[in-house]
Amino acid sequence: MAEFNIVPDVRLMAIQASLFLANLYVCKKLFVEPFLKLSAARDSLTVSSKSAALQLREQNETASLSLNERLASASDAMKEDREKILASARSKREALVAEARDNASSALELFSQELELIAVEERKKLKVLSEEIAAEMYANVTRC
Repeated sequence: MAEFNIVPDVRLMAIQASLFLANLYVCKKLFVEPFLKLSAARDSLTVSSKSAALQLREQNETASLSLNERLASASDAMKEDREKILASARSKREALVAEARDNASSALELFSQELELIAVEERKKLKVLSEEIAAEMYANVTRC
């Protein structure tokens, strides 16, 4: 029959403990520490990227707000300038139209006066011509 030995062998326990500690040290150096370094590097990249992304988002939002404000103020200024330019152009146009109207009316008045003078001269010529024709006709009628 088999014997059951309850007495511990200290030498065997020391060998097994030293093998366990050696394996633990090797596993720690080959697997655990590189994994922890990789995990820490990933976490630092992820967390720093996330915080950088959040910071960039905040900067983007503030830049967007300031840009929208600048665009609104520029749009308002542009509308005011446009209204001023339009008012100036309208007043210049009205002045030019009034000046052209005055020039045209004075030119028409001069032209109508010239036409009246020409008409008066032509009437005088017509009167002279009619008297000459009448005298010629009278001379022809009396000769016959």
